[in-house]
Amino acid sequence: MLDRLGSTATVAFRLIRLRALAVAASIAVFASACGAHRQLDGARDLALSGHAQAAYLSVKAALITLGEGVSGDARFERLRALQMAADLLELDLARPGDAAAYFRRIAMEYGGTEAAFSARMRLGDLLHDKLKDFPAAAGAYLGVVEAFPNHAGADEVQLKAARTFLDAGNHDQAICEAEALLLHYPQSSLGPAAQMVAGHALHLAGKAILAAEALHDVAARWPSSPEAPIALVEAGDCAAEAGEEMLAERSYIEALANHPAPRTVQESLARLRRRVAQTTPQGFARADAFDYRGARRSAN
Repeated sequence: MLDRLGSTATVAFRLIRLRALAVAASIAVFASACGAHRQLDGARDLALSGHAQAAYLSVKAALITLGEGVSGDARFERLRALQMAADLLELDLARPGDAAAYFRRIAMEYGGTEAAFSARMRLGDLLHDKLKDFPAAAGAYLGVVEAFPNHAGADEVQLKAARTFLDAGNHDQAICEAEALLLHYPQSSLGPAAQMVAGHALHLAGKAILAAEALHDVAARWPSSPEAPIALVEAGDCAAEAGEEMLAERSYIEALANHPAPRTVQESLARLRRRVAQTTPQGFARADAFDYRGARRSAN
């Protein structure tokens, strides 16, 4: 009987001890959060007074105070500290590479949150605009879309990825990502812009006639879009480059009706016609001027 009572007392004591430890841990977490909060407030004041380096050191001290793997208030303060560190490094201390590391930490530790979405976006913009690491920037933008495919503006991020691959000189991947936007976001208003990226990539890859066809598709699929007349002129330029004068002339003429600068289109059309006139052998009618090679074959 005494053994049983002793065993019960031991269990009860252990439970009390565990509860006490839990309370102590909670108090310690709360205390660290409060301490970090004060440190971050101080860092904010230092930054506002122009002491960015001192502010950054204070933020680092707050992160040490908080530690990793925290929850509750401490987790919130840790996010605040990581964001402040990234801001100071990027905007005040001109250390974009170090700022990128903090954006990556936010994305990893707070995945699925608005903070992670913002961090991923800023990482991509920083890599693109400041570090000029276009392949890494494109990868960062794709990471946003993969992590937040249904987030408002995901189609815009997909377009950014396609354009950034174009900046990187990766024409095939630019086309792939432009097509991904059209496939996964068929109702997006950015469809014409994505199709133009595909056309530009084909042109830069030395495929002028395919580029002309892709750009002509902008007007065929989205005839009332602002991009349509612009794409038609670019299609005409690509067709003229490829020696397809008939397609070039048709594209320029179609663009005239809605182009914001019709005079420039008329000038392009006039140049094309002068070139055709100068290169067409004598003895061919004006109607055959745009296809005199075919006309000559027919005559033979």
